[in-house]
Amino acid sequence: MLQKRLCALGVALIMAPGLMIMLPEGIRASALSGYGSQDNPYVVTTYDELQSLIYNKGSTVSQTCYVVLGDDISVDDNVNDHNLYLSSAYAWTVHLDLAGHSLSRTARSLNQSLFVLSANATMTIDDSVGGGSIYSKIDCGNQSSSLFGVSSNANLTINAGTFESVKGNVSSSCYCILAQGGTVVINGGTFKSDHCIVDNAYGDITINDGTFVQTKDLAVNAQPQGLYLSSNSGNTMINKAHITADGTRVAVTIGGVGIATSKYLKDHIGSNAAVTVDGERVTLGDTQEDVSGKDITIAVPSIKNVDLEVTLPKAGENVNEDMIINTSLVVAYGRENYDDKCIWYDENGNELTTADVYEEGRTYTLCVRVSKLNNYLGDKNEYTYITKDTVVTVNGEYNAVYQGKFPLNVSYNVYTVDFCIPESYKLGDINADGSIDSKDAMLSIKYAKKGAAPKDGEQFKRADVNKDGVLDTKDSMILIKAAKKLITIE
Repeated sequence: MLQKRLCALGVALIMAPGLMIMLPEGIRASALSGYGSQDNPYVVTTYDELQSLIYNKGSTVSQTCYVVLGDDISVDDNVNDHNLYLSSAYAWTVHLDLAGHSLSRTARSLNQSLFVLSANATMTIDDSVGGGSIYSKIDCGNQSSSLFGVSSNANLTINAGTFESVKGNVSSSCYCILAQGGTVVINGGTFKSDHCIVDNAYGDITINDGTFVQTKDLAVNAQPQGLYLSSNSGNTMINKAHITADGTRVAVTIGGVGIATSKYLKDHIGSNAAVTVDGERVTLGDTQEDVSGKDITIAVPSIKNVDLEVTLPKAGENVNEDMIINTSLVVAYGRENYDDKCIWYDENGNELTTADVYEEGRTYTLCVRVSKLNNYLGDKNEYTYITKDTVVTVNGEYNAVYQGKFPLNVSYNVYTVDFCIPESYKLGDINADGSIDSKDAMLSIKYAKKGAAPKDGEQFKRADVNKDGVLDTKDSMILIKAAKKLITIE
């Protein structure tokens, strides 16, 4: 049922204006399967297909494109201008689903990044299957390299996957993510580098969840790398992260702050977050610039329980989307963001509106999409989280089932509860006098012989005791036995 609902959502999105895509120049529709929509994405199996598809610099309209990896892709080349470049004079959005596959490039090239996100480009990366990865090893001589290079007016959101950047030249630097502008949001995934994992020079980075791994031993007395939160004037907020090292001598650092921004480590971490270094809880000083260790965790409290109140379905009444949230710091996403409404679906996955009327004998699904709410305290946020382990209760007695993330906004979790409106009639009581007796049996025989017909749909339902949609002698035999108290009709 959930798949049907998500499918219906996808169809609605496809029909929305501005979400369909025209193929960029240089690649023909016949070269790819799919249509680039959320419901029917392009499926790419080669590096050149992916490069040609996302390169949209000459576009004159805003476009959105959905792409899925259909196979593992690996290239090893010495070619310039062979990176994955997203830029456009107009808004250009690419949703890339790794779908459990790997994308890898090893190169000697003047292009320093595997992915370049520039003006007006937006990219979202998911991994619907799990196990998907992107690997980059680029030798730019003594120039630094990165897996993702993000500059002004660009947006990168990563929800899942494993991402690794490796030095192509021992004398150079490399980064998994280098933000020289733009906005980066990390909601999950694993990020690896043998130099610096994330360097935020001039961008805005929010880390809501993720694992960050330093992958190479450093020489004794070498400066540990890790997350550089504002090496120049960048702004980073970490709400939840695990930063670790897999080398024998490696340490990781969260820092690189204070010099250019007059902000310190505390300014980049949720105010109620717990910081643990090598298993020990630490308290950050007001002017502390960094912490180092082999294993660092940052975590904010999760919301354990969410209590909601809704109007349950009742036959003959209109659908009611109103919802009361009895848990603080929680918001719901109904038809509009932050409108604190619920959504109802019928058993066929059709989304209902307040103009629809509930019917007896049918099952309806309550769908709620809930997330944490930032409670602003001065210029800092009091962060809390809703996780897949959060228990959502409806009207104090019905436990909702976690269904995953909301596709339109992954900060929201989706929960559902099914409610069945029982039929008010008693099966077999054709004349509705409150009992099953010979009168009902005689009526059934008449219906079977076509000598009479039920007066309405409800009487037909009461007479169709075997629920096969036909009034015949099979129903009559059952009713005769029931009238004689030989059997009980359920």
